Amino acid sequence: MVNDIFVDTNIIIHLLMGNDKVLPLLQDKKVHVSFITEMELLSKKNIIKSEINIIHNFLDSCILYDLNDRIKNTAIIFMRNYRLKISDAIIAATSSYYNIHLITGDNNFSNIPDCTIIKF
Repeated sequence: MVNDIFVDTNIIIHLLMGNDKVLPLLQDKKVHVSFITEMELLSKKNIIKSEINIIHNFLDSCILYDLNDRIKNTAIIFMRNYRLKISDAIIAATSSYYNIHLITGDNNFSNIPDCTIIKF
């Protein structure tokens, strides 16, 4: 059983929107996220204070990773080889670097051999 799970931004969006299929995937897990996910969530146009508070409360319960040189270099390779946008490349590279299964609703990650993907 996987105890740690790295989550893509879209999974958190589904969770915050009340998608009841997401919660069982995250229950009893250590949830890991990239700083880029934090930025994506908090930069939503017209976000209101209550949404910001909910996002911060959720992120406070997660393990949050910043960028380092190895993640940056891997993200560059992923962008080059798999045609990922920068945010997806950083998320995939971080998941790969820490060797934590990545759960996502995107198909973009399926061709990356260095990532273990759990498709939502």
